[in-house]
Amino acid sequence: MGGKSPKQIAFQLNNESILSPRGGAWGQSTINGNRKRGTGILNNELYIGRQVWNRQQFTKDPDSGKRCARSRPDSEVVSVEVPELRILDQDLWDKAKAVQKKLEYKKGEFWTAQRPKGLFSYLIKCAKCGGGYSKISATHLGCSTARNKGTCDNRLNIRADELEERVLGALRGRLMNDALCKEFCQEYTAHLNRVRMEHNASIAGYQSEFEKNKREIDKLIDAITRGVDPLQVKDRINALSERQREIESRLARTEPAPVLIHPSMAHRYHVSVQNLIESLNEPEQRETSAALIRKLVEKIVLTPKPDDSGLTVDLYGDLAGILQASVGHLPSSEKIGTPREGDAKQQVKLVAGIGFEPMTFRL
Repeated sequence: MGGKSPKQIAFQLNNESILSPRGGAWGQSTINGNRKRGTGILNNELYIGRQVWNRQQFTKDPDSGKRCARSRPDSEVVSVEVPELRILDQDLWDKAKAVQKKLEYKKGEFWTAQRPKGLFSYLIKCAKCGGGYSKISATHLGCSTARNKGTCDNRLNIRADELEERVLGALRGRLMNDALCKEFCQEYTAHLNRVRMEHNASIAGYQSEFEKNKREIDKLIDAITRGVDPLQVKDRINALSERQREIESRLARTEPAPVLIHPSMAHRYHVSVQNLIESLNEPEQRETSAALIRKLVEKIVLTPKPDDSGLTVDLYGDLAGILQASVGHLPSSEKIGTPREGDAKQQVKLVAGIGFEPMTFRL
Protein backbone atom coordinates (compact mmCIF):
# COMPACT_ATOMS: atom_id res chain seq x y z
CA MET A 1 0.00 0.00 0.00
CA GLY A 2 3.07 2.27 0.10
CA GLY A 3 2.50 5.72 -1.42
CA LYS A 4 -1.24 5.26 -1.92
CA SER A 5 -3.87 7.64 -0.60
CA PRO A 6 -6.52 6.44 1.88
CA LYS A 7 -9.08 6.56 -0.96
CA GLN A 8 -6.92 4.39 -3.20
CA ILE A 9 -6.33 1.94 -0.37
CA ALA A 10 -10.09 1.72 0.27
CA PHE A 11 -10.71 1.06 -3.44
CA GLN A 12 -8.14 -1.73 -3.51
CA LEU A 13 -9.50 -3.42 -0.37
CA ASN A 14 -13.04 -3.30 -1.76
CA ASN A 15 -11.87 -4.67 -5.12
CA GLU A 16 -10.21 -7.56 -3.28
CA SER A 17 -13.46 -8.22 -1.35
CA ILE A 18 -11.74 -7.62 1.99
CA LEU A 19 -14.29 -6.58 4.60
CA SER A 20 -13.84 -3.49 6.76
CA PRO A 21 -13.58 -3.80 10.58
CA ARG A 22 -17.38 -3.56 10.80
CA GLY A 23 -17.97 -6.04 8.00
CA GLY A 24 -18.97 -3.60 5.26
CA ALA A 25 -17.22 -1.69 2.50
CA TRP A 26 -14.11 0.40 3.10
CA GLY A 27 -14.15 4.17 2.74
CA GLN A 28 -11.33 6.64 3.22
CA SER A 29 -12.86 7.65 6.57
CA THR A 30 -12.46 4.03 7.74
CA ILE A 31 -8.72 4.63 7.43
CA ASN A 32 -8.42 8.34 8.27
CA GLY A 33 -11.09 8.42 10.98
CA ASN A 34 -11.04 11.25 13.48
CA ARG A 35 -7.78 11.98 15.24
CA LYS A 36 -9.33 13.62 18.31
CA ARG A 37 -11.83 10.81 18.80
CA GLY A 38 -9.27 8.09 18.16
CA THR A 39 -11.29 6.51 15.34
CA GLY A 40 -10.03 5.05 12.07
CA ILE A 41 -7.12 2.70 11.39
CA LEU A 42 -4.56 5.53 11.65
CA ASN A 43 -5.72 6.59 15.12
CA ASN A 44 -6.42 3.29 16.87
CA GLU A 45 -3.99 3.21 19.81
CA LEU A 46 -4.67 -0.46 20.36
CA TYR A 47 -2.15 -1.08 17.55
CA ILE A 48 0.60 0.30 19.83
CA GLY A 49 -0.57 -1.56 22.93
CA ARG A 50 -2.75 1.09 24.52
CA GLN A 51 -6.46 0.59 25.23
CA VAL A 52 -8.58 3.70 25.72
CA TRP A 53 -12.11 3.95 27.17
CA ASN A 54 -14.61 6.68 27.90
CA ARG A 55 -13.40 8.97 25.14
CA GLN A 56 -16.94 9.72 23.98
CA GLN A 57 -20.50 9.72 25.19
CA PHE A 58 -23.50 9.14 22.95
CA THR A 59 -26.86 10.87 23.11
CA LYS A 60 -29.94 10.81 20.92
CA ASP A 61 -30.97 14.02 19.17
CA PRO A 62 -34.62 14.59 20.25
CA ASP A 63 -35.52 16.16 16.88
CA SER A 64 -33.88 13.80 14.38
CA GLY A 65 -33.59 10.67 16.58
CA LYS A 66 -30.02 10.25 15.40
CA ARG A 67 -27.24 9.02 17.68
CA CYS A 68 -24.75 11.85 18.38
CA ALA A 69 -21.22 11.49 19.75
CA ARG A 70 -19.77 13.99 22.23
CA SER A 71 -16.14 14.07 23.38
CA ARG A 72 -15.57 13.69 27.12
CA PRO A 73 -13.06 15.84 29.06
CA ASP A 74 -9.50 14.47 29.12
CA SER A 75 -9.85 13.95 32.88
CA GLU A 76 -12.54 11.30 32.27
CA VAL A 77 -10.65 9.35 29.61
CA VAL A 78 -9.26 6.01 30.82
CA SER A 79 -6.07 4.62 29.25
CA VAL A 80 -4.44 1.27 30.03
CA GLU A 81 -1.20 -0.17 28.61
CA VAL A 82 -1.63 -3.62 27.01
CA PRO A 83 1.80 -4.25 25.44
CA GLU A 84 0.88 -7.81 24.45
CA LEU A 85 -1.56 -6.36 21.85
CA ARG A 86 0.98 -4.06 20.16
CA ILE A 87 1.47 -4.78 16.43
CA LEU A 88 3.20 -1.52 15.34
CA ASP A 89 6.55 -0.21 16.53
CA GLN A 90 6.58 3.23 18.10
CA ASP A 91 8.74 4.80 15.38
CA LEU A 92 6.22 4.00 12.61
CA TRP A 93 3.34 5.28 14.75
CA ASP A 94 5.18 8.54 15.50
CA LYS A 95 5.92 9.09 11.80
CA ALA A 96 2.22 8.68 10.97
CA LYS A 97 1.28 11.18 13.69
CA ALA A 98 3.85 13.67 12.35
CA VAL A 99 2.33 13.47 8.85
CA GLN A 100 -1.16 14.01 10.29
CA LYS A 101 0.08 17.05 12.19
CA LYS A 102 1.40 18.65 8.99
CA LEU A 103 -1.98 18.15 7.30
CA GLU A 104 -3.98 19.85 10.06
CA TYR A 105 -5.65 23.16 9.28
CA LYS A 106 -4.97 26.11 11.51
CA LYS A 107 -7.87 27.22 13.66
CA GLY A 108 -10.59 28.74 11.47
CA GLU A 109 -8.70 28.11 8.22
CA PHE A 110 -10.80 25.18 7.09
CA TRP A 111 -14.20 26.79 7.48
CA THR A 112 -13.19 30.11 5.94
CA ALA A 113 -12.07 28.19 2.84
CA GLN A 114 -15.38 26.37 2.43
CA ARG A 115 -18.02 27.45 -0.03
CA PRO A 116 -21.58 27.76 1.32
CA LYS A 117 -23.63 24.56 1.24
CA GLY A 118 -25.75 24.10 -1.86
CA LEU A 119 -29.48 24.63 -1.86
CA PHE A 120 -30.10 20.87 -2.10
CA SER A 121 -27.08 19.50 -0.20
CA TYR A 122 -27.71 16.03 1.33
CA LEU A 123 -30.95 15.63 -0.66
CA ILE A 124 -29.35 14.40 -3.90
CA LYS A 125 -29.16 10.61 -4.28
CA CYS A 126 -27.65 8.17 -6.75
CA ALA A 127 -30.27 5.84 -8.26
CA LYS A 128 -27.77 3.01 -8.68
CA CYS A 129 -26.49 2.68 -5.10
CA GLY A 130 -28.71 4.97 -3.01
CA GLY A 131 -25.70 6.92 -1.82
CA GLY A 132 -25.45 10.69 -1.81
CA TYR A 133 -24.13 13.05 -4.46
CA SER A 134 -21.55 15.52 -3.15
CA LYS A 135 -19.12 18.09 -4.51
CA ILE A 136 -16.22 16.63 -6.46
CA SER A 137 -14.98 20.02 -7.63
CA ALA A 138 -15.83 23.67 -7.25
CA THR A 139 -18.66 23.33 -9.77
CA HIS A 140 -19.64 19.65 -10.10
CA LEU A 141 -21.42 16.97 -8.07
CA GLY A 142 -20.70 13.24 -8.27
CA CYS A 143 -21.71 9.98 -6.56
CA SER A 144 -19.85 9.82 -3.24
CA THR A 145 -19.92 6.02 -3.11
CA ALA A 146 -18.38 5.70 -6.59
CA ARG A 147 -15.57 8.09 -5.71
CA ASN A 148 -14.89 7.18 -2.09
CA LYS A 149 -15.49 3.43 -2.06
CA GLY A 150 -15.52 2.28 -5.65
CA THR A 151 -18.51 0.00 -5.04
CA CYS A 152 -20.77 1.96 -7.42
CA ASP A 153 -20.05 2.30 -11.15
CA ASN A 154 -21.94 5.57 -11.63
CA ARG A 155 -19.18 8.01 -12.60
CA LEU A 156 -21.45 10.60 -14.23
CA ASN A 157 -21.43 14.07 -12.72
CA ILE A 158 -23.54 17.20 -13.03
CA ARG A 159 -22.95 20.90 -12.51
CA ALA A 160 -24.42 22.03 -9.19
CA ASP A 161 -25.84 25.24 -10.66
CA GLU A 162 -27.42 23.32 -13.54
CA LEU A 163 -29.16 20.88 -11.18
CA GLU A 164 -30.38 23.71 -8.95
CA GLU A 165 -31.79 25.59 -11.94
CA ARG A 166 -33.51 22.46 -13.28
CA VAL A 167 -35.26 21.87 -9.96
CA LEU A 168 -36.24 25.52 -9.47
CA GLY A 169 -37.27 25.63 -13.11
CA ALA A 170 -39.64 22.75 -12.44
CA LEU A 171 -41.16 24.66 -9.56
CA ARG A 172 -41.50 27.76 -11.72
CA GLY A 173 -42.91 25.88 -14.69
CA ARG A 174 -44.78 22.67 -14.07
CA LEU A 175 -45.86 23.35 -10.50
CA MET A 176 -47.15 26.79 -11.54
CA ASN A 177 -49.03 25.56 -14.60
CA ASP A 178 -52.56 26.88 -14.07
CA ALA A 179 -54.30 23.65 -15.06
CA LEU A 180 -52.03 21.49 -12.90
CA CYS A 181 -52.30 23.86 -9.95
CA LYS A 182 -56.07 23.75 -10.16
CA GLU A 183 -56.10 19.97 -10.44
CA PHE A 184 -53.72 19.51 -7.53
CA CYS A 185 -55.67 21.91 -5.31
CA GLN A 186 -58.92 20.11 -6.14
CA GLU A 187 -57.37 16.73 -5.34
CA TYR A 188 -55.79 18.06 -2.15
CA THR A 189 -58.96 19.65 -0.82
CA ALA A 190 -60.98 16.54 -1.75
CA HIS A 191 -58.53 14.41 0.23
CA LEU A 192 -58.59 16.85 3.14
CA ASN A 193 -62.37 16.85 3.18
CA ARG A 194 -62.49 13.03 3.11
CA VAL A 195 -60.16 12.90 6.11
CA ARG A 196 -62.26 15.43 7.99
CA MET A 197 -65.51 13.66 7.16
CA GLU A 198 -64.00 10.44 8.51
CA HIS A 199 -62.91 12.37 11.59
CA ASN A 200 -66.43 13.72 12.12
CA ALA A 201 -67.92 10.27 11.49
CA SER A 202 -65.77 8.83 14.28
CA ILE A 203 -67.10 11.52 16.64
CA ALA A 204 -70.65 10.61 15.69
CA GLY A 205 -69.81 6.95 16.28
CA TYR A 206 -68.55 7.66 19.80
CA GLN A 207 -71.67 9.72 20.57
CA SER A 208 -73.91 6.91 19.33
CA GLU A 209 -72.02 4.34 21.40
CA PHE A 210 -72.28 6.59 24.48
CA GLU A 211 -76.07 6.83 24.14
CA LYS A 212 -76.40 3.08 23.54
CA ASN A 213 -74.34 2.26 26.65
CA LYS A 214 -76.36 4.72 28.71
CA ARG A 215 -79.60 2.98 27.72
CA GLU A 216 -78.17 -0.43 28.61
CA ILE A 217 -76.99 0.79 32.02
CA ASP A 218 -80.49 2.20 32.67
CA LYS A 219 -82.04 -1.18 31.77
CA LEU A 220 -79.71 -3.03 34.15
CA ILE A 221 -80.54 -0.64 36.96
CA ASP A 222 -84.27 -1.14 36.27
CA ALA A 223 -83.69 -4.91 36.45
CA ILE A 224 -82.16 -4.52 39.92
CA THR A 225 -85.16 -2.50 41.09
CA ARG A 226 -87.39 -5.35 39.86
CA GLY A 227 -85.56 -7.84 42.07
CA VAL A 228 -82.62 -9.13 39.98
CA ASP A 229 -79.58 -9.98 42.14
CA PRO A 230 -77.17 -6.97 41.85
CA LEU A 231 -74.17 -9.35 41.91
CA GLN A 232 -75.34 -10.85 38.61
CA VAL A 233 -75.13 -7.52 36.72
CA LYS A 234 -72.42 -5.71 38.71
CA ASP A 235 -69.54 -6.60 36.36
CA ARG A 236 -71.52 -5.57 33.28
CA ILE A 237 -72.50 -2.22 34.80
CA ASN A 238 -68.90 -1.53 35.85
CA ALA A 239 -67.58 -2.36 32.36
CA LEU A 240 -70.12 -0.12 30.67
CA SER A 241 -69.42 2.72 33.13
CA GLU A 242 -65.67 2.47 32.46
CA ARG A 243 -66.28 2.61 28.70
CA GLN A 244 -68.51 5.68 29.20
CA ARG A 245 -65.68 7.48 30.98
CA GLU A 246 -63.30 6.64 28.10
CA ILE A 247 -65.76 7.97 25.52
CA GLU A 248 -66.39 11.15 27.50
CA SER A 249 -62.65 11.76 27.70
CA ARG A 250 -62.21 11.27 23.93
CA LEU A 251 -65.12 13.56 23.08
CA ALA A 252 -63.81 16.25 25.43
CA ARG A 253 -60.47 16.25 23.56
CA THR A 254 -61.92 16.14 20.04
CA GLU A 255 -63.65 18.87 18.08
CA PRO A 256 -65.55 18.48 14.81
CA ALA A 257 -63.45 19.53 11.79
CA PRO A 258 -65.04 21.92 9.29
CA VAL A 259 -65.36 20.68 5.71
CA LEU A 260 -64.38 23.59 3.49
CA ILE A 261 -62.97 24.18 0.01
CA HIS A 262 -61.55 27.62 -0.66
CA PRO A 263 -61.95 28.88 -4.26
CA SER A 264 -58.75 31.01 -4.11
CA MET A 265 -56.44 28.16 -3.17
CA ALA A 266 -54.97 27.56 -6.65
CA HIS A 267 -54.20 31.25 -7.07
CA ARG A 268 -52.60 31.47 -3.62
CA TYR A 269 -50.53 28.39 -4.38
CA HIS A 270 -49.33 29.96 -7.63
CA VAL A 271 -48.36 33.23 -5.94
CA SER A 272 -46.60 31.47 -3.04
CA VAL A 273 -44.39 29.39 -5.35
CA GLN A 274 -43.42 32.47 -7.35
CA ASN A 275 -42.65 34.56 -4.27
CA LEU A 276 -40.70 31.75 -2.64
CA ILE A 277 -38.39 31.28 -5.63
CA GLU A 278 -37.89 35.00 -6.18
CA SER A 279 -36.94 35.47 -2.51
CA LEU A 280 -33.87 33.24 -3.05
CA ASN A 281 -32.28 36.25 -4.79
CA GLU A 282 -32.75 38.46 -1.73
CA PRO A 283 -29.81 38.05 0.71
CA GLU A 284 -31.92 38.73 3.80
CA GLN A 285 -34.56 36.19 2.75
CA ARG A 286 -32.45 33.48 1.07
CA GLU A 287 -31.68 31.47 4.21
CA THR A 288 -35.31 31.27 5.30
CA SER A 289 -36.59 30.57 1.79
CA ALA A 290 -33.94 27.93 1.14
CA ALA A 291 -34.87 26.16 4.38
CA LEU A 292 -38.54 26.09 3.31
CA ILE A 293 -37.73 24.76 -0.16
CA ARG A 294 -35.52 22.04 1.36
CA LYS A 295 -38.45 20.93 3.53
CA LEU A 296 -40.62 20.60 0.44
CA VAL A 297 -38.05 18.47 -1.42
CA GLU A 298 -37.84 14.95 0.01
CA LYS A 299 -35.06 13.82 -2.33
CA ILE A 300 -33.62 14.33 -5.81
CA VAL A 301 -32.64 11.07 -7.53
CA LEU A 302 -30.08 11.12 -10.35
CA THR A 303 -30.19 8.18 -12.78
CA PRO A 304 -27.67 7.58 -15.58
CA LYS A 305 -29.33 7.48 -19.00
CA PRO A 306 -29.09 4.12 -20.81
CA ASP A 307 -26.36 5.45 -23.13
CA ASP A 308 -24.50 7.21 -20.26
CA SER A 309 -24.94 10.52 -22.09
CA GLY A 310 -26.16 12.29 -18.97
CA LEU A 311 -28.33 12.07 -15.87
CA THR A 312 -32.10 11.94 -15.53
CA VAL A 313 -33.40 13.96 -12.57
CA ASP A 314 -36.40 12.74 -10.55
CA LEU A 315 -37.78 15.11 -7.93
CA TYR A 316 -39.69 13.73 -4.94
CA GLY A 317 -41.44 16.29 -2.78
CA ASP A 318 -44.10 17.35 -0.35
CA LEU A 319 -46.43 19.31 -2.61
CA ALA A 320 -49.01 19.68 0.12
CA GLY A 321 -46.45 21.52 2.24
CA ILE A 322 -46.32 24.52 -0.05
CA LEU A 323 -50.08 24.45 -0.29
CA GLN A 324 -50.24 24.77 3.50
CA ALA A 325 -47.79 27.69 3.21
CA SER A 326 -50.05 29.38 0.67
CA VAL A 327 -53.07 28.89 2.93
CA GLY A 328 -51.11 30.75 5.60
CA HIS A 329 -51.34 33.91 3.45
CA LEU A 330 -55.15 33.88 3.37
CA PRO A 331 -57.12 36.21 5.65
CA SER A 332 -58.24 34.36 8.77
CA SER A 333 -61.88 34.51 7.72
CA GLU A 334 -61.03 32.71 4.45
CA LYS A 335 -58.68 29.99 5.67
CA ILE A 336 -59.29 26.30 5.45
CA GLY A 337 -59.48 24.76 8.92
CA THR A 338 -56.00 24.24 10.35
CA PRO A 339 -54.57 20.76 11.14
CA ARG A 340 -55.67 19.27 14.43
CA GLU A 341 -53.96 16.95 16.87
CA GLY A 342 -54.11 13.38 15.62
CA ASP A 343 -55.09 14.50 12.10
CA ALA A 344 -51.79 13.22 10.66
CA LYS A 345 -53.33 12.05 7.40
CA GLN A 346 -53.84 15.67 6.28
CA GLN A 347 -50.20 15.83 5.09
CA VAL A 348 -50.12 14.48 1.54
CA LYS A 349 -46.74 13.09 0.48
CA LEU A 350 -46.54 12.87 -3.30
CA VAL A 351 -44.00 12.47 -6.02
CA ALA A 352 -44.40 15.44 -8.34
CA GLY A 353 -45.63 14.38 -11.76
CA ILE A 354 -47.92 15.23 -14.59
CA GLY A 355 -51.37 15.75 -13.15
CA PHE A 356 -49.83 15.39 -9.68
CA GLU A 357 -50.25 11.63 -9.81
CA PRO A 358 -48.00 9.59 -7.48
CA MET A 359 -45.25 9.22 -10.06
CA THR A 360 -41.75 10.60 -10.55
CA PHE A 361 -41.38 14.22 -11.65
CA ARG A 362 -38.77 13.86 -14.37
CA LEU A 363 -36.94 17.12 -15.03
